[in-house]
Amino acid sequence: MTLRALLWMVLLAPSVLAQESKKVAPRKPVDPKVWMSLRGPLLWEETFAGGVWSKDWNLYKGKFVVEKEQLKVAEQASDGHLPTMTRNFKESNVILQFNFKFEGAKWLGIQLDDATNDAKKEHVAQLTIQPDSFRIEKMTGFGGRRRTRPSTRRK
Repeated sequence: MTLRALLWMVLLAPSVLAQESKKVAPRKPVDPKVWMSLRGPLLWEETFAGGVWSKDWNLYKGKFVVEKEQLKVAEQASDGHLPTMTRNFKESNVILQFNFKFEGAKWLGIQLDDATNDAKKEHVAQLTIQPDSFRIEKMTGFGGRRRTRPSTRRK
């Protein structure tokens, strides 16, 4: 190796090492396009910071654990019910946005209930997501009185 090549290595090495040590912060994904409504201001966001969910959520059934700011949900056979956690909000005409990953689960479901009448609570809609499809259903009733209308299914 010549003195000139050695000198170049000594001069360039610090800048190469500095470039390798720079970690690129992950970018927040771009919000998806909204088709049927206008996106308004953010009403609330759940980040699961500090390994917990906010006090606005109510655990009903199932096992819910926060790991690395991600909520992991599992069914418990002794519950006799699907894992369920609820959150009340009074807004209507909302856009719900969330990230999820199937890790052994066959499906994921979200139900929206009518929160305007505490005396007559009922389901109004359900979203069911499977690895290869999703279904949105209009619902009425609650529990044994629940009825669904024909669904919209997309693959």
